[in-house]
Amino acid sequence: MRLTGGGPAEVTKVLPVYLFDVSFVYFKLGRGSAIALTLLIVTIIFGKLLVRVFESPASKRIDQGN
Repeated sequence: MRLTGGGPAEVTKVLPVYLFDVSFVYFKLGRGSAIALTLLIVTIIFGKLLVRVFESPASKRIDQGN
């Protein structure tokens, strides 16, 4: 990714790399913090969804028995 400069028109640039460029290359710290906060919220929501999906049915039965 870094060797090609992000591909044609930087289409292969992932969000954390874009976050770094915005914050520390272009010194737009406000925009960088907004991107970071949005990425954090999306990651938390996605993580909670994955925990809910992959929670084992056996642990649900044990919790309901008590």
